[in-house]
Amino acid sequence: MRMNSNCLLSWRDQFVAVPPHPTFHGVRTGADEMQHRTWVGDRPVRILADRGAAYPQSTVQLLGRRTVEGRGANSDGWILHKFVQQVLAALPGVSELQIGGRRPAHGDVAVDFIARFEGRPLLVEVKLETPQTSRRLRQPVQQLLFSWQAYQEQYGAQDAPRLVVAFPGILSPERQDLIADVPHLEVWDGPVLRRLARTVGVASPDFLAVGEEELTPSAGEPADELIARLDAIPIGKPGSAAFERFVEDLLNLLFVPPLNPVIAQSSNENNVNRRDFILPNYAAADTFWGFLRTHYRGDFIVAEAKNYEKPVGKNEVLQLANYLSHHGTGLVGLILTRNGLHYSGRWTSREQWLLHSKLIIGLRDDDYRQMLLTKRAGGDPADLVRERIEDFRLKI
Repeated sequence: MRMNSNCLLSWRDQFVAVPPHPTFHGVRTGADEMQHRTWVGDRPVRILADRGAAYPQSTVQLLGRRTVEGRGANSDGWILHKFVQQVLAALPGVSELQIGGRRPAHGDVAVDFIARFEGRPLLVEVKLETPQTSRRLRQPVQQLLFSWQAYQEQYGAQDAPRLVVAFPGILSPERQDLIADVPHLEVWDGPVLRRLARTVGVASPDFLAVGEEELTPSAGEPADELIARLDAIPIGKPGSAAFERFVEDLLNLLFVPPLNPVIAQSSNENNVNRRDFILPNYAAADTFWGFLRTHYRGDFIVAEAKNYEKPVGKNEVLQLANYLSHHGTGLVGLILTRNGLHYSGRWTSREQWLLHSKLIIGLRDDDYRQMLLTKRAGGDPADLVRERIEDFRLKI
């Protein structure tokens, strides 16, 4: 089934109206406005359409990630949604289960499921995409808080609610700490969902992250070892060499394959520029890394390790930018820090993108732990890098 009305397509931030197209695919998001990245022909686009359009239940390719689907039958999103519904229906103490309103208008409770648990209101929001960055994590939490306010307005004063955000991946302790002070909030990540499903006899989808109790010792060993090494490395000059070795091993574990193994301490021909690490990027075109190569000139991923106590600033970002070139390594770089980028570093990375199309992404200790736990649980650690790029682009 194809779109039956004109839509707005965004190609490199230029919006144009186009009629239905034979290679146009979209997904239903459930909001009044559909907004999704997809493809027209061979071009990535962002789609905006009204709710009245007929959205096909077809595959969508998101920013070069693996092919995923919306909430059509047999898609991951539909499977996850039905799975959570089955778990909720079987949990002792849950009653009055209903599918929530999906229109975030005033007075609507815009969550996936509404129920009561032991007499208390229960609001559940299900996300197919696991939030890897703090910005992405705040979004469903804010949605739940707004929905709770709408619920109170609609049904009057109530007992303290249970607010649940559910997703298939896994969150590091640092990520969970970011929302630990939100009252009545629970995170049901992949391992929690698997445990709940086992208690009520519901089969778990195979794409749910695996908890520690289900891992074989050898499966978690590399990630656990790197987390322990990171915790033991002193910040500052005394730990610089150890941090560089850690970063080399980290990049090889997280991203190889699909990237080629790390080339360490690579210099250009006149030995002026000595890059810490380079990862040749020959990944398949339909993957995230392939998308970076095709659309961001990420022919090689250049990575710099900075074991500084303070957030990294302008000079270090400019140093990495100097290593990036159209005819050399390409235009994508990672700067691996201990405490992230200073404001001046973030602003300089923005300037490098706007003026020279050089994409420089900063990572920090809590990002490494999140990616290692994702890898350990069977997920794709590159999802964090992808979300960080999306957050960076959407703030410009």
